[in-house]
Amino acid sequence: MNIKKQAVMQNDLVLSTRDKCKILGLNRSTYYYKEQSKKIDLNILNKMDEIFTIFPFYGHRKIHKELLDLDYSIGRDRVLKYMEILGLNPIYPQKKTTIRNKEHKVYPYLLKDLEITRPNQVWATDITYIKMKGGFCYLVGKSSTCPTL
Repeated sequence: MNIKKQAVMQNDLVLSTRDKCKILGLNRSTYYYKEQSKKIDLNILNKMDEIFTIFPFYGHRKIHKELLDLDYSIGRDRVLKYMEILGLNPIYPQKKTTIRNKEHKVYPYLLKDLEITRPNQVWATDITYIKMKGGFCYLVGKSSTCPTL
């Protein structure tokens, strides 16, 4: 708490609150102001997460419109703040994301001169995660490259 506010709060039978604020150069509105705690509405956060899961390309404006259509009372700035809290970043074309750093080592493509002649000669895999109702599920995909017959 501010030192000036503490000085005004002290019980003094001689000086009124108005006089104390005037002597200390403190606006009375500042003295009487009670800071409001910003409550996070978990229902809105959950609904935003559901909307974003269905439409991962929606930004804060479209999510705001969806929430208004569902009769949620929320402003666009609050939607943007909640998106930051949730870590939601919409999918959209980024600028120059594939420009490589020339200082990084370039590894050779080992299959370049390899002639693939039989099944199970070359394998590839990919791991990703999928959001489920109870958490996340990991999806592992593998494939074998075989020649066309």
